[in-house]
Amino acid sequence: MTLNCILLTGLYICLSDSDHHLVERRYKYQVVRIIDYAFPLQKCEMFMDLKRRDCEELFTIGRVDPEVIHLGGQGFFLSMQYCLDPQRSYPCFGLFLGKVERGSSNSSIKYEFSAMMSSTEEHACDHKAYCILPRGKAVGYRKFFGLHWKDFISDDLYFINDVLHIKCVLTMQQ
Repeated sequence: MTLNCILLTGLYICLSDSDHHLVERRYKYQVVRIIDYAFPLQKCEMFMDLKRRDCEELFTIGRVDPEVIHLGGQGFFLSMQYCLDPQRSYPCFGLFLGKVERGSSNSSIKYEFSAMMSSTEEHACDHKAYCILPRGKAVGYRKFFGLHWKDFISDDLYFINDVLHIKCVLTMQQ
């Protein structure tokens, strides 16, 4: 089953009631496409596309979160972040999986992050892990691409027509 979750992204322009001036607003969440699998495992695939401009804005806003995704009665979210590598103190792109505060205390989950490469238009740069994720916590990769921020933004290796394609596969473990 495929769901298109329309989330508030981009610029929103509205008229102010008092003086009829245009007001620009940024929406909080990004668009996520979800494929849910019920059998044989509780599993879902999330796809998120970020424009290069959205990635560049991470430098100033710090992070972008999409809508909460529900799997096995638990709520999860992806978070794209502008991070500093603690060992070398250089800026980089971070990708994290978090669990919302509500629900049961721990979730056993296998997750896989990948990004589409412009040369093959296939998902690569895989990062896979298994964890027991407590509510309110996040796991992931501070240096997802292993590149300095400026190199990541200026290189077309991961941007296809100026769009970064991220994929996350979540599988609930028994």
